[in-house]
Amino acid sequence: MEEKIKISEDCVAENIQDDLIILNVSTGEYHELNQLGAILWKIVEEKEPSREELIIILEERFSSPDIKKDCVDFIEDMVKRNLFILN
Repeated sequence: MEEKIKISEDCVAENIQDDLIILNVSTGEYHELNQLGAILWKIVEEKEPSREELIIILEERFSSPDIKKDCVDFIEDMVKRNLFILN
């Protein structure tokens, strides 16, 4: 069974104009996501999808040939920043 993507319990997020600002309360670090990052965050927040499920959702919404790679890179970056948890 593929790991599900979840938002870390240490994160608080707030929309500011077209961006999403995230505070990791355990590290005190702020992170800013652009509009696409904010869409990915919202999907993870609502559905807790696996990587493949998230890619399928994005492929249905966007017609970019790089969407799979961009999605995988985004997830890896968010895990490194302790914003997403895989389990």
